[in-house]
Amino acid sequence: MNGGLNYPENEQEEIYARIADSFAGRETVIRTMDVGGDKGPDQLFESERLADNPALGLRGIRRSLLDPDGFMIQIRAILKASKGRNIDIMVPMVTSLSEVIEARHLIEGCRYELGKRGISYRDDIKLGCMMETPASVMCARELAREVDFFSIGTNDLSQYIMCADRGNPAMARYVSMYQPSVIRAVKQICDAALNAGIPVTVCGEAASDPCMLPVFLGLGVKNLSVSPYKVLDIKK
Repeated sequence: MNGGLNYPENEQEEIYARIADSFAGRETVIRTMDVGGDKGPDQLFESERLADNPALGLRGIRRSLLDPDGFMIQIRAILKASKGRNIDIMVPMVTSLSEVIEARHLIEGCRYELGKRGISYRDDIKLGCMMETPASVMCARELAREVDFFSIGTNDLSQYIMCADRGNPAMARYVSMYQPSVIRAVKQICDAALNAGIPVTVCGEAASDPCMLPVFLGLGVKNLSVSPYKVLDIKK
């Protein structure tokens, strides 16, 4: 789930709790706010709407770290909703180890704040990161030592590795998991995760592709985030 923008803290908490409850105790991963680029208009930074190349601008964790107050509102909501529930946190569009360290620092600040107020939350909540940029692939070993899990965003990873706009139909054959360079990037991510002993999930359209399933399994992927209408096919 991708949450965040302009929702009051208590309202976010209620939404996250309701979603987690609907999964009857199964793991729920909440991705922190990811807007900008092809994710919709950026309502905090007017300049981003006018940027020549918004896909390379303020998205994901970059944007959250420029608005730490808004980021911490979402984190507090997630933490409060996690009490008695299996909820974890994931940060998107990571490009450097420092971003994850700064995000973890803000999360720890939220933990401390809630503790001082006597508000309970899940003590062992996990932090993961989206692996969807070439930079994250290059520092996968370092990132794997800092987070609890990886989630590979195949759509953006393909776009950025192949230098091809995923929103442009003429680029469809380039923005593809079948490109050898993209598969090699996935292997590098999976190798780093295996060495660090953390799990890897694949999300994006490729996770719903039966032809890619043996590739992912062979590379060590343990979980797939699949489109609802493809669940039965992939399970079969």
